[in-house]
Amino acid sequence: MKEIETQLNNCNRYELFTGYKSEKNLKLYQKLGYREFKRQLINQNLTLVYLEK
Repeated sequence: MKEIETQLNNCNRYELFTGYKSEKNLKLYQKLGYREFKRQLINQNLTLVYLEK
């Protein structure tokens, strides 16, 4: 993630998403400074969590 941000250093905002059950991903992204801004229910088994930095 840090390499991507370094390569795209002219961006004002970074956005990503992951499944709500991906606790390790969510923890990593939050550790890197990403904050949740939206959740989207796809079906009864999947909710996407959107994060931005």
